[in-house]
Amino acid sequence: MPTSLPSPEKLLGEMLRYRPYTREGQWLCARRIEELVRDCGLGLAATIPYHETKELTARREGDDFPLVKITSEFGPQNGHSREMMTWLGHLDTVDPQPDERDGDAFVIEEITNQHNPETAHLVGKQIGRRRGTDDMWAGNLALLYGLESLRKSGRSNVVVQTILSSREELGSEVLHQAIEDGTVERAKVGATTEILVGDDGKPSPLYRGRTGRIGVDIVTNGEAPHAGAIDRYPEAMRRIADRHFGRLLDEILDDERGFFIPNQYPNDTQGILRTTSRLIPGMGEFSIRGLSPPDQVSKHFDIFHSDPNLDVARVQSSIRRFLQERFQNIIDEIGYNPYEVTQENRRGVPFTDPWITPEDHTLVEVASKAANEIRNENVPIVGASGVAEDGMLFHRLGTKMIGWAPDGKGAHWKEWVVLESIMERAHWLKNLAQFDGKWE
Repeated sequence: MPTSLPSPEKLLGEMLRYRPYTREGQWLCARRIEELVRDCGLGLAATIPYHETKELTARREGDDFPLVKITSEFGPQNGHSREMMTWLGHLDTVDPQPDERDGDAFVIEEITNQHNPETAHLVGKQIGRRRGTDDMWAGNLALLYGLESLRKSGRSNVVVQTILSSREELGSEVLHQAIEDGTVERAKVGATTEILVGDDGKPSPLYRGRTGRIGVDIVTNGEAPHAGAIDRYPEAMRRIADRHFGRLLDEILDDERGFFIPNQYPNDTQGILRTTSRLIPGMGEFSIRGLSPPDQVSKHFDIFHSDPNLDVARVQSSIRRFLQERFQNIIDEIGYNPYEVTQENRRGVPFTDPWITPEDHTLVEVASKAANEIRNENVPIVGASGVAEDGMLFHRLGTKMIGWAPDGKGAHWKEWVVLESIMERAHWLKNLAQFDGKWE
């Protein structure tokens, strides 16, 4: 006799205590999910190890990371084979802030302050606070509870393939390998409870598209004399890398003068994705040599875009031209161009293009009807921001996707999630799997 899953708040706290921002924590989560799937009768679960890769040859570079695949089929088959539907999540989270590493892994809070504009609409409800709640363990649990709802109902019109990858936050090389080797099977349609990105704590909309991403690195070079020499001859400050880097940021991040790339086909965004892309700063590195400024500052930048024809070569050439034009006076003064533009090292994993499931696709219509019934209101349908692994399934396996994240806020920062929305998403997923029409 199958047992029942623990309550969402209990299971969420348990998973976060495993520290899924670490490789070891992701393995603990994967093994626990295997146990839950087996004990609760949710299907057949397998955890497949994938390693960090240097190139597409998948030559071993580092430790193994897990991908969990759950195959679930409920109810009588009625003499015919069922189509497959993919549910998508990921085990890993971003690292917590230093002040989050100690203390409880998960805090449940009942909202009582009706004067706090951030949460006034949630008075009387419970939220869970901790890094990893919003992105995306609340969503992962919704997938598991969705499977449990299907089991209890005894009816599903599809075979559900649930995929929980790892290293999603670090380039998606695990899912990339699983697609390459056929572990992730092709399905006509799929659903994800991944974050919208920019989730504001209000009731989440559905999304039927998401931007793509291209990453570049800009290295700023400069002279690195002894700091005492700069103190003695202040004019040397004009030639150090930090000075050039400061000018670079000032130009790129300016709302009017900054670097922008317009979509060549703005009508293709269907009004749900942005038609102009800009450089967004990411991680940075610099070298230190004693009492000297760094001779090199390296900064990563992302472009989230809606143009499926935008390629890395075009982005790089556009950035180089932008820097050449903006800093020609500095180049003339110091006698060389201090800025080098290179592609992000993807270890052979392609960048993810933007995707849009057509508004009139059956998946969108069914998902919208199910969400509206659950919320008893009209749930908006929008485009999502950032980049996620839904685009990989869309483009590489031809899977039309729809998304509905649990209500939450603060992804990669001070995360929290509305606990009751986990079960809402579970019921939504169940309703998708019980659709008795054709996925066209």
